[in-house]
Amino acid sequence: MLLSAGRREPARSLIRLLSRATAQGTLPAALGPSLVLMSREFLAWTGDAEFLEKYPMGVMGGRGGGSGDGREAIGEAALAGVEQVTRGVWGLEPAAPEEQLTIRLRLPPDAGEMALTGLRVGRTTLTLRYRRRAGQVVLRCDVTRGPALRLTAVLDGPAGSMQVSVDEVALGSGRAVFRASGSHEVLFGLGG
Repeated sequence: MLLSAGRREPARSLIRLLSRATAQGTLPAALGPSLVLMSREFLAWTGDAEFLEKYPMGVMGGRGGGSGDGREAIGEAALAGVEQVTRGVWGLEPAAPEEQLTIRLRLPPDAGEMALTGLRVGRTTLTLRYRRRAGQVVLRCDVTRGPALRLTAVLDGPAGSMQVSVDEVALGSGRAVFRASGSHEVLFGLGG
């Protein structure tokens, strides 16, 4: 969650510490799956493979560290809170090395408005807002700093009956795919 909010230094400090412990052989083997997950998340949100190469934790490039995605070591309960927002409701799937972000909105029926501000994917900072209005879901994306992102936005639901537009330009599918720089509005028209 800190990485998505642009708080990179706490993650870097932890990775430096874990790298030193790995090099000294003082890191418990049971932490291997957690390190795999941490490395994947750090890379997905920051795109900083060079930093992970400089501070290896024994998990990059097949150098041990266990298998799986780390969920078993961290525990589903610990991940639930973070994933409820970033992966659950917003369905965020960052790919910073490719300068991409996928949003798969999974809105509860009573959802009104929600915003994520100061979200960072790689070198890009953005704000995402959604709101419901009669028969529509509006997703607003404002890139406030950094390079453009290839943004894919999807609203979970019956895609066949959905009309989608980006910046008032109608699209021929149930998803919006575009280069996001500046401000954009994605409109999902339901039931039409």
